[in-house]
Amino acid sequence: MSIYLDNAATMPIKECALNAMNEVYRNNWYNPSGYYTGSNVAKQTLEACRNSIASMINAEAEEIIFTSGGTESDNFALWGNRLPVISNIEHHAIKKISYERLYLKCNEDGLITDKVFSDIKESLIPYCTISVMMINNEIGTIQPIEEIAEYFHKYNAVVHTDAVQAVGHYQIDVKQLGVDMLSASAHKFGGPRGVGFIYIKKDYKDIIKAMMVGGGQEFGKRPGTENLPGIAGMEAALRESVKNIDKNWIVIANLSSHMYERVKKEIDNVSLNGSLEKRYPGNLNFCFHGVRGEQLLEMLNQNDIYASSGSACNTGSDEPSHVLKAIGLSDEDANASIRFTLSENNTKEEIDKVVDVLKQSVKILRGV
Repeated sequence: MSIYLDNAATMPIKECALNAMNEVYRNNWYNPSGYYTGSNVAKQTLEACRNSIASMINAEAEEIIFTSGGTESDNFALWGNRLPVISNIEHHAIKKISYERLYLKCNEDGLITDKVFSDIKESLIPYCTISVMMINNEIGTIQPIEEIAEYFHKYNAVVHTDAVQAVGHYQIDVKQLGVDMLSASAHKFGGPRGVGFIYIKKDYKDIIKAMMVGGGQEFGKRPGTENLPGIAGMEAALRESVKNIDKNWIVIANLSSHMYERVKKEIDNVSLNGSLEKRYPGNLNFCFHGVRGEQLLEMLNQNDIYASSGSACNTGSDEPSHVLKAIGLSDEDANASIRFTLSENNTKEEIDKVVDVLKQSVKILRGV
């Protein structure tokens, strides 16, 4: 039986999501844009999902636009002529959208601090777009999004947060956060792949340009027939996730603490990448100094333990993680780092087996 610790890449789909999708595929498969009874029912389902998702993040239904996932939602947020100002640990979907950008540099914990705000204010132009990831996908750092939004709104900036790793795992209230845009992806919280959404505050919808041309779906911002089965699955998975956020957080935090304490106590020369305090507990990114990460991953894989070296979107690249480089790691240490991302589906017995295998594998690779 395999042990899955790569939940930041994708989570197993929830049973409720499968059930919701099957219901649409079997009984409600009509195009929501049609004018007959079946289409009207499909349209009602689509709008019910939109209303439900909006309510779970304290938004209005008209502020939710359905997309194909996190990458499209992130691209959507920065599409256009506004100057992007982004953190230097953003996902590639943000980093690569514009060649002209300013960077907010994080500290060694991966945090954007007050000093960074003041350092860059002279470079700001009115109506630039600030984009900072809420929970970093590689090191789990939780950014002070509310403070960032409050500060940059003083300079008439539009504030976006990539919340792909946060939605479904962290209480989200867009009004409390003060953000103007927020990205989410269903498969990160147990929904299907290939579907997500972007929240765009209604005051800013007119300045956000559509990336495609076609029909008038999604308020004219995202043409194309909506993926109703995927949207229904996403809504069901998010509803279950939000209902259990507090309970799941405690389970994951206990597992994470147990793993961290065992690794630090039982394996020499190991450090945790990122902040220990201001991080999502389900993300543990360790540097096993003096070990090649790809070799350690292979040894874990041989024991049916699945983890990763960082973002799944960067798999196969020879370049060290830009996130780990941004927090000050050398190429050698960045390439010696392994990310373990836990979920409520994991158990203490699994964590103990993982640490036992890690201990033995690291000894072998270090020639001890």
